[in-house]
Amino acid sequence: MALNYDTLSALTREYIIPKLVDNIFKSTPFLFLMRDKNAIQVDGGKKVVAPLEYAASPADSYSPYDSYSISSYDIGTAAEVPWRHNYASIDIAGSEIRQNSGQAQVINLLAAKTKNAEKTLARNISYQLFARGDASDPSGYGRGAKGIIGLAAAVDDGTNVATYAGISRTDYTWWKSASYTIPASGFDASAFNEKFLEHIIGLVADGQDQPDVIILPQHAYDDLYRNLVDKMRFSPGPLAKAGFQEIQVCGIPVTVDPHCPTDKGYVLNLDYLKFVIHSDANFKVTDFEVSTAHVDVSTAKVLVDANLICSNCSKQAVIFGLNHITGEDVFT
Repeated sequence: MALNYDTLSALTREYIIPKLVDNIFKSTPFLFLMRDKNAIQVDGGKKVVAPLEYAASPADSYSPYDSYSISSYDIGTAAEVPWRHNYASIDIAGSEIRQNSGQAQVINLLAAKTKNAEKTLARNISYQLFARGDASDPSGYGRGAKGIIGLAAAVDDGTNVATYAGISRTDYTWWKSASYTIPASGFDASAFNEKFLEHIIGLVADGQDQPDVIILPQHAYDDLYRNLVDKMRFSPGPLAKAGFQEIQVCGIPVTVDPHCPTDKGYVLNLDYLKFVIHSDANFKVTDFEVSTAHVDVSTAKVLVDANLICSNCSKQAVIFGLNHITGEDVFT
């Protein structure tokens, strides 16, 4: 088959990108569960918007012939975050283009060349999902003021992020997340156990409205595992079946995400979290073009405009100070 830039672009879009997207959303426990809960959405517009209902509709008991209350209630506030933009490059040398012919060879070449873009996007998006999306973030992996406004901003008690998605946690205390701070000293690893997490779960659980997952850094997960290993009796959940680490507390999966900061853990209700991708930059591949750097290389970009948004921060909890746990076993 004739191999030109239009052919490369078309084959990448048809055969390569669907697999790339699938692999990215299977790459970490958080992304896997978000997709499993249908919390990955495609939308458009100037911003990512999540409508909020923060006051109950008028309701009361009544006697015959009583008048119903028709007092107004406010459902007008919406959480809004801007789109944040990520990209990765796909580079193919001219000699590689000339040496491949036939659709199968071309697709194999593109798959190999796209693998690096896939890993880069998966890594960067995953790190950004645990970041604040502002200048306070650690550098690297696209974090910072241009990166995704992640869990560090969405799930906070107002101490570190006073305003999230345009709503002040000082003015509206219902916009705060639950939190627990492990003290700087005196918290032994043996205390990081089922009873401790049951308390955190209780801060945000309401009847059947329960958290979906607890995400920890590796060292805290190891502490919990050692404290529960003699008690664990359960069938593997979706995370374990997908190849991720998983134990359960109160029927809620607890897992490790390598992108989670070492000092924080999250108790998340995914019914109120969405990862929204812009319809015009939903892993969009630009056309392959010859490099302008005087080298025999053609380049395309994979573009992702997206952001995380939370519509009910009070249903989420964060554990601060996990790095203060003492008495941990150290494996070398």
